[in-house]
Amino acid sequence: MKLECPYCWQHYEINAADRDQDFVCLCCEQTFNGKDALLLPDTRGGERKWCRILLIAVLLLVGLNLVLWQRCAARERQEAVAAASVEPLGQPSLERELAELRARQTRLEEQLRTLREELGNPQTPIGDRSPAE
Repeated sequence: MKLECPYCWQHYEINAADRDQDFVCLCCEQTFNGKDALLLPDTRGGERKWCRILLIAVLLLVGLNLVLWQRCAARERQEAVAAASVEPLGQPSLERELAELRARQTRLEEQLRTLREELGNPQTPIGDRSPAE
């Protein structure tokens, strides 16, 4: 059983049969009777129980944090891959559009040449013809 010194609150572990004896506190050197001292509850197993519960709770929280961290990292990787597949805005996309316009211009010029040859007058552009022709 546990007793507490009434003068300095130092705790002592004693046998139940020694409860009615006088004790000298090792801390404050006061003498007190075991019957007059405060009897403390025995918490030997309880302290270990709470420590185990706290340890399990901390381990669970750490594990959950690791899982969430991995999921966030995976989501960021997916977003990075998706962003890489989308064309970036700015100068590279303008250059690509300009190249597409040049290719379209070339195709249209070829079609215009073909139409002129079909009409039999390759020298006169279609837009330059007078309405009398």
